Amino acid sequence: MISPTTHRVTAQVHDWQTGQATREELVDARTSLPSGEEVHDVLQALASPLSRPCTDQAGPSGTDDWRQELLSCNARGWHAPHAAGLLVGPSKLLLTDGERAVILDDAGTRCLPSGWRSPSCCSRRPS
Repeated sequence: MISPTTHRVTAQVHDWQTGQATREELVDARTSLPSGEEVHDVLQALASPLSRPCTDQAGPSGTDDWRQELLSCNARGWHAPHAAGLLVGPSKLLLTDGERAVILDDAGTRCLPSGWRSPSCCSRRPS
């Protein structure tokens, strides 16, 4: 069962991606999660293929675009026993537990599969 906090934060992702919330509201919701366990729950909800249908991965930005994005990031981490991390870049947010990751931007949600080495990533667009 999804917790009220997980539901609230995942709903804010959809609101941001559909223009109903600001990026700052989404970042505040993410950084205020008190425990890594809640971050894991949010990540699971966002990465779950049951939450929304997946399609082929959207074309990635160029290497220079990603480099600039990563060099401009701020980070927030949660420690063991439920370690997790959040990178906040100029246009993208990356949430990870070290095994799974989701990349959020205003156009949609891309999930990186377990291990991140698989080319079969999925991309989901807000409805």
